[in-house]
Amino acid sequence: MNYDEENLFKIYAVYNDIDNVCLYVGCTVQDLDKRLYQHSHDKKSSIYEVINNIGQEHVSIVALTEYYGYLKEAHYIEEQYSKLFNEDQELFNKKFGDVIRNKIKLKHPKSQSQGIKNLLKYK
Repeated sequence: MNYDEENLFKIYAVYNDIDNVCLYVGCTVQDLDKRLYQHSHDKKSSIYEVINNIGQEHVSIVALTEYYGYLKEAHYIEEQYSKLFNEDQELFNKKFGDVIRNKIKLKHPKSQSQGIKNLLKYK
């Protein structure tokens, strides 16, 4: 991917349906089902073990928002979602050498308010 080109990015959450807990927040240009497949089959993925311990049938990927623009901006939006979810729940994101390990309860994304989308607008 060329970092200087605009793309349509999907900011997404991976969560388990056993207790409705968000495991990971990410950003991709790929189809979300393909991205979840990669997370569940790539041993280097920060959520590979978690997905395979829970069982792939109990893990879902959902779009939180889409953003057309540059990668740096998309990462900013991803980071804002991670911070928002990081208040109460454990995420397994690895960003810039840091591991986020605080528990977050994520309600199904369909229940999220418009206020969250406004909060995350890139400036």
